[in-house]
Amino acid sequence: MNTFSLKLEGMDKINEKIEQLAQVASKDVPLELKQIGVDLQAKAQEKAPNDLGDLRGSAFTVVSGEDLSKNTTVDKHPKSIRGQIPNSDRNQIIVGFTEPYAVRQHEDMTYKHDRRGEVVGGPKFLENAFKENKDKYIKDIESLIKKAVTK
Repeated sequence: MNTFSLKLEGMDKINEKIEQLAQVASKDVPLELKQIGVDLQAKAQEKAPNDLGDLRGSAFTVVSGEDLSKNTTVDKHPKSIRGQIPNSDRNQIIVGFTEPYAVRQHEDMTYKHDRRGEVVGGPKFLENAFKENKDKYIKDIESLIKKAVTK
């Protein structure tokens, strides 16, 4: 009778790396996602049109189901969606604005966003903030994972 056997050596090291990745995924990645979400919110707020500050003040960030937005005093509009901020899944970031006119301000390219000749934000404020920073965000998460693998 012919038999065939295979012995894999080094599996203990592979399993150790898998365990390290699991620890990073459960501890470090959520922290990194929080930093990314808060950073994106701040950058989008800087780019948002600013007349009275209501739109910028209505920004929110939810990461893995946790609402990181603390400022609810500026968002006074009666039709605000502040009470309807979406919930996110695990390891998911949601950044947005609750003022009822936020989508219109974001999408309408014809609005002039200036005050006395000074530009005070513009359309696509959230989208542009993400596009300008997405490569950095990806590299941040990538380096976090690489660090865990090379430990």
